[in-house]
Amino acid sequence: MQSETTNNKCVHHFTVDGVWAHWTQWSSCSGTCGTGSQTRTRSCTNPPPSYGGKYCYGSKQETKACYHTKKCYSYGY
Repeated sequence: MQSETTNNKCVHHFTVDGVWAHWTQWSSCSGTCGTGSQTRTRSCTNPPPSYGGKYCYGSKQETKACYHTKKCYSYGY
């Protein structure tokens, strides 16, 4: 707990640990053919850590494979 004096009043602040906000939508599949990847992110803002609270535990980004219906061709010129 942290304290401060404001206008001759003592105000106590309790530590607040950060909590992850919702994941964003998956990005578009990278590339134009074959296998690609998609990513999504989240932020530690629901609420953000304050007054010495801990940052969210875990990753702020996820990646997964995605597949295009169009196949890639190598012509070997």
